Amino acid sequence: MLIKCCICETVVYNKQTFIPRKCINRYGEYLAHKICDQCWWDHFADEYADHNCPGCIKGLPLTERNIYRAPIFVDLTTE
Repeated sequence: MLIKCCICETVVYNKQTFIPRKCINRYGEYLAHKICDQCWWDHFADEYADHNCPGCIKGLPLTERNIYRAPIFVDLTTE
């Protein structure tokens, strides 16, 4: 499943994301904003960084997991 990072807005796999504690406590794991692995360690996990959820600060909508799922096509034609 693909998820959009709330900092850099790149699309990554769900397993490559982290969730800010305040956001997961407020919205739960399913809806909370996700941060990609690279942004987490480069920006969010810094000792002096603001640890409030960047998705909440930006006013982004909560995570919609199925929005980035590629459509499935089934070929029903016969040869």
